Amino acid sequence: MDQIDISLSLLLSKNSRMPLRSLAEQLSLSPSAVHKRMQDLIDIGIIQRFSTGLSFKALPGFIVTLNGRSQASSLQKNMQQIGKHPSVYKIVIAAGNYVYIHAVLKDISDLETFTNTIQEQTDLSNTEILLIPSPMPVKKTEDRSLSNLDYRLIHALSKNSRKLNTELAEELGISSKTVQRRLNYLETNELIGYGIHWVPTASTDIISFFHLMVNDIAKKDDIIRDLQSNYHPTILSISKSSSNPTLLILNVWTKTMKQIKTLHQDLENTNWFSQVYSNIFYDLMMFDTWRDDYIKDHIQL
Repeated sequence: MDQIDISLSLLLSKNSRMPLRSLAEQLSLSPSAVHKRMQDLIDIGIIQRFSTGLSFKALPGFIVTLNGRSQASSLQKNMQQIGKHPSVYKIVIAAGNYVYIHAVLKDISDLETFTNTIQEQTDLSNTEILLIPSPMPVKKTEDRSLSNLDYRLIHALSKNSRKLNTELAEELGISSKTVQRRLNYLETNELIGYGIHWVPTASTDIISFFHLMVNDIAKKDDIIRDLQSNYHPTILSISKSSSNPTLLILNVWTKTMKQIKTLHQDLENTNWFSQVYSNIFYDLMMFDTWRDDYIKDHIQL
């Protein structure tokens, strides 16, 4: 991958239904060039799905990540088994049997049972439990009503968000105008989300997580803005935890080990962090969760 492929992937992760022309304008390419890059990423296996699901406004929940070193004898088989848990949506395996287990829970009351179950099944040591703030806080007064047609529409898009309105209309037995009207409602009210199943480990590039312990919590947001500005698109994303306010986790893309070393030194030289360490990861697995089943369960045939 090059920087354009990374920028394209980041745009699609935010809205995988974005038209080719809009993507082309943001990337300063022609629509045909964008289409070719997308197809290449699909063929390589980096983009495995253009996904659609309910937003956290439509279906409240919260994200939790369990990080730690697994003592499991067969890590790949163990992680595949963990992926069957209805809350687990992504597992990253890094060097030294270090794993990142990402899940979406229905309620904070589920946290203890979930973490105990996962720790027991994976035999994690030095486990970090990170509560990731919801990207879309829910106000109790907001209307989150969805019709049966809305659920059918979301389900039809669940594994391919780039379906044309005409395809959806034929599949659902409705008009293209009705498809667009319902999508407009869902998008305007932020009830739907479009993303991708992105598996960069299918490439020859190096993907890693950097764990940073911030010295001054009051400056954390300024530090995040500075990192995003100075290291785009090398830094793919930055996560902060509501359970550990000093911790930032960077998802980092590089082409060489030398670039990782340089970034590591740059971060240490800022004096913003009391600790900087990185984990290179080599496998990533994606899974469906109870949120996907929720959509199926609410479709009335």
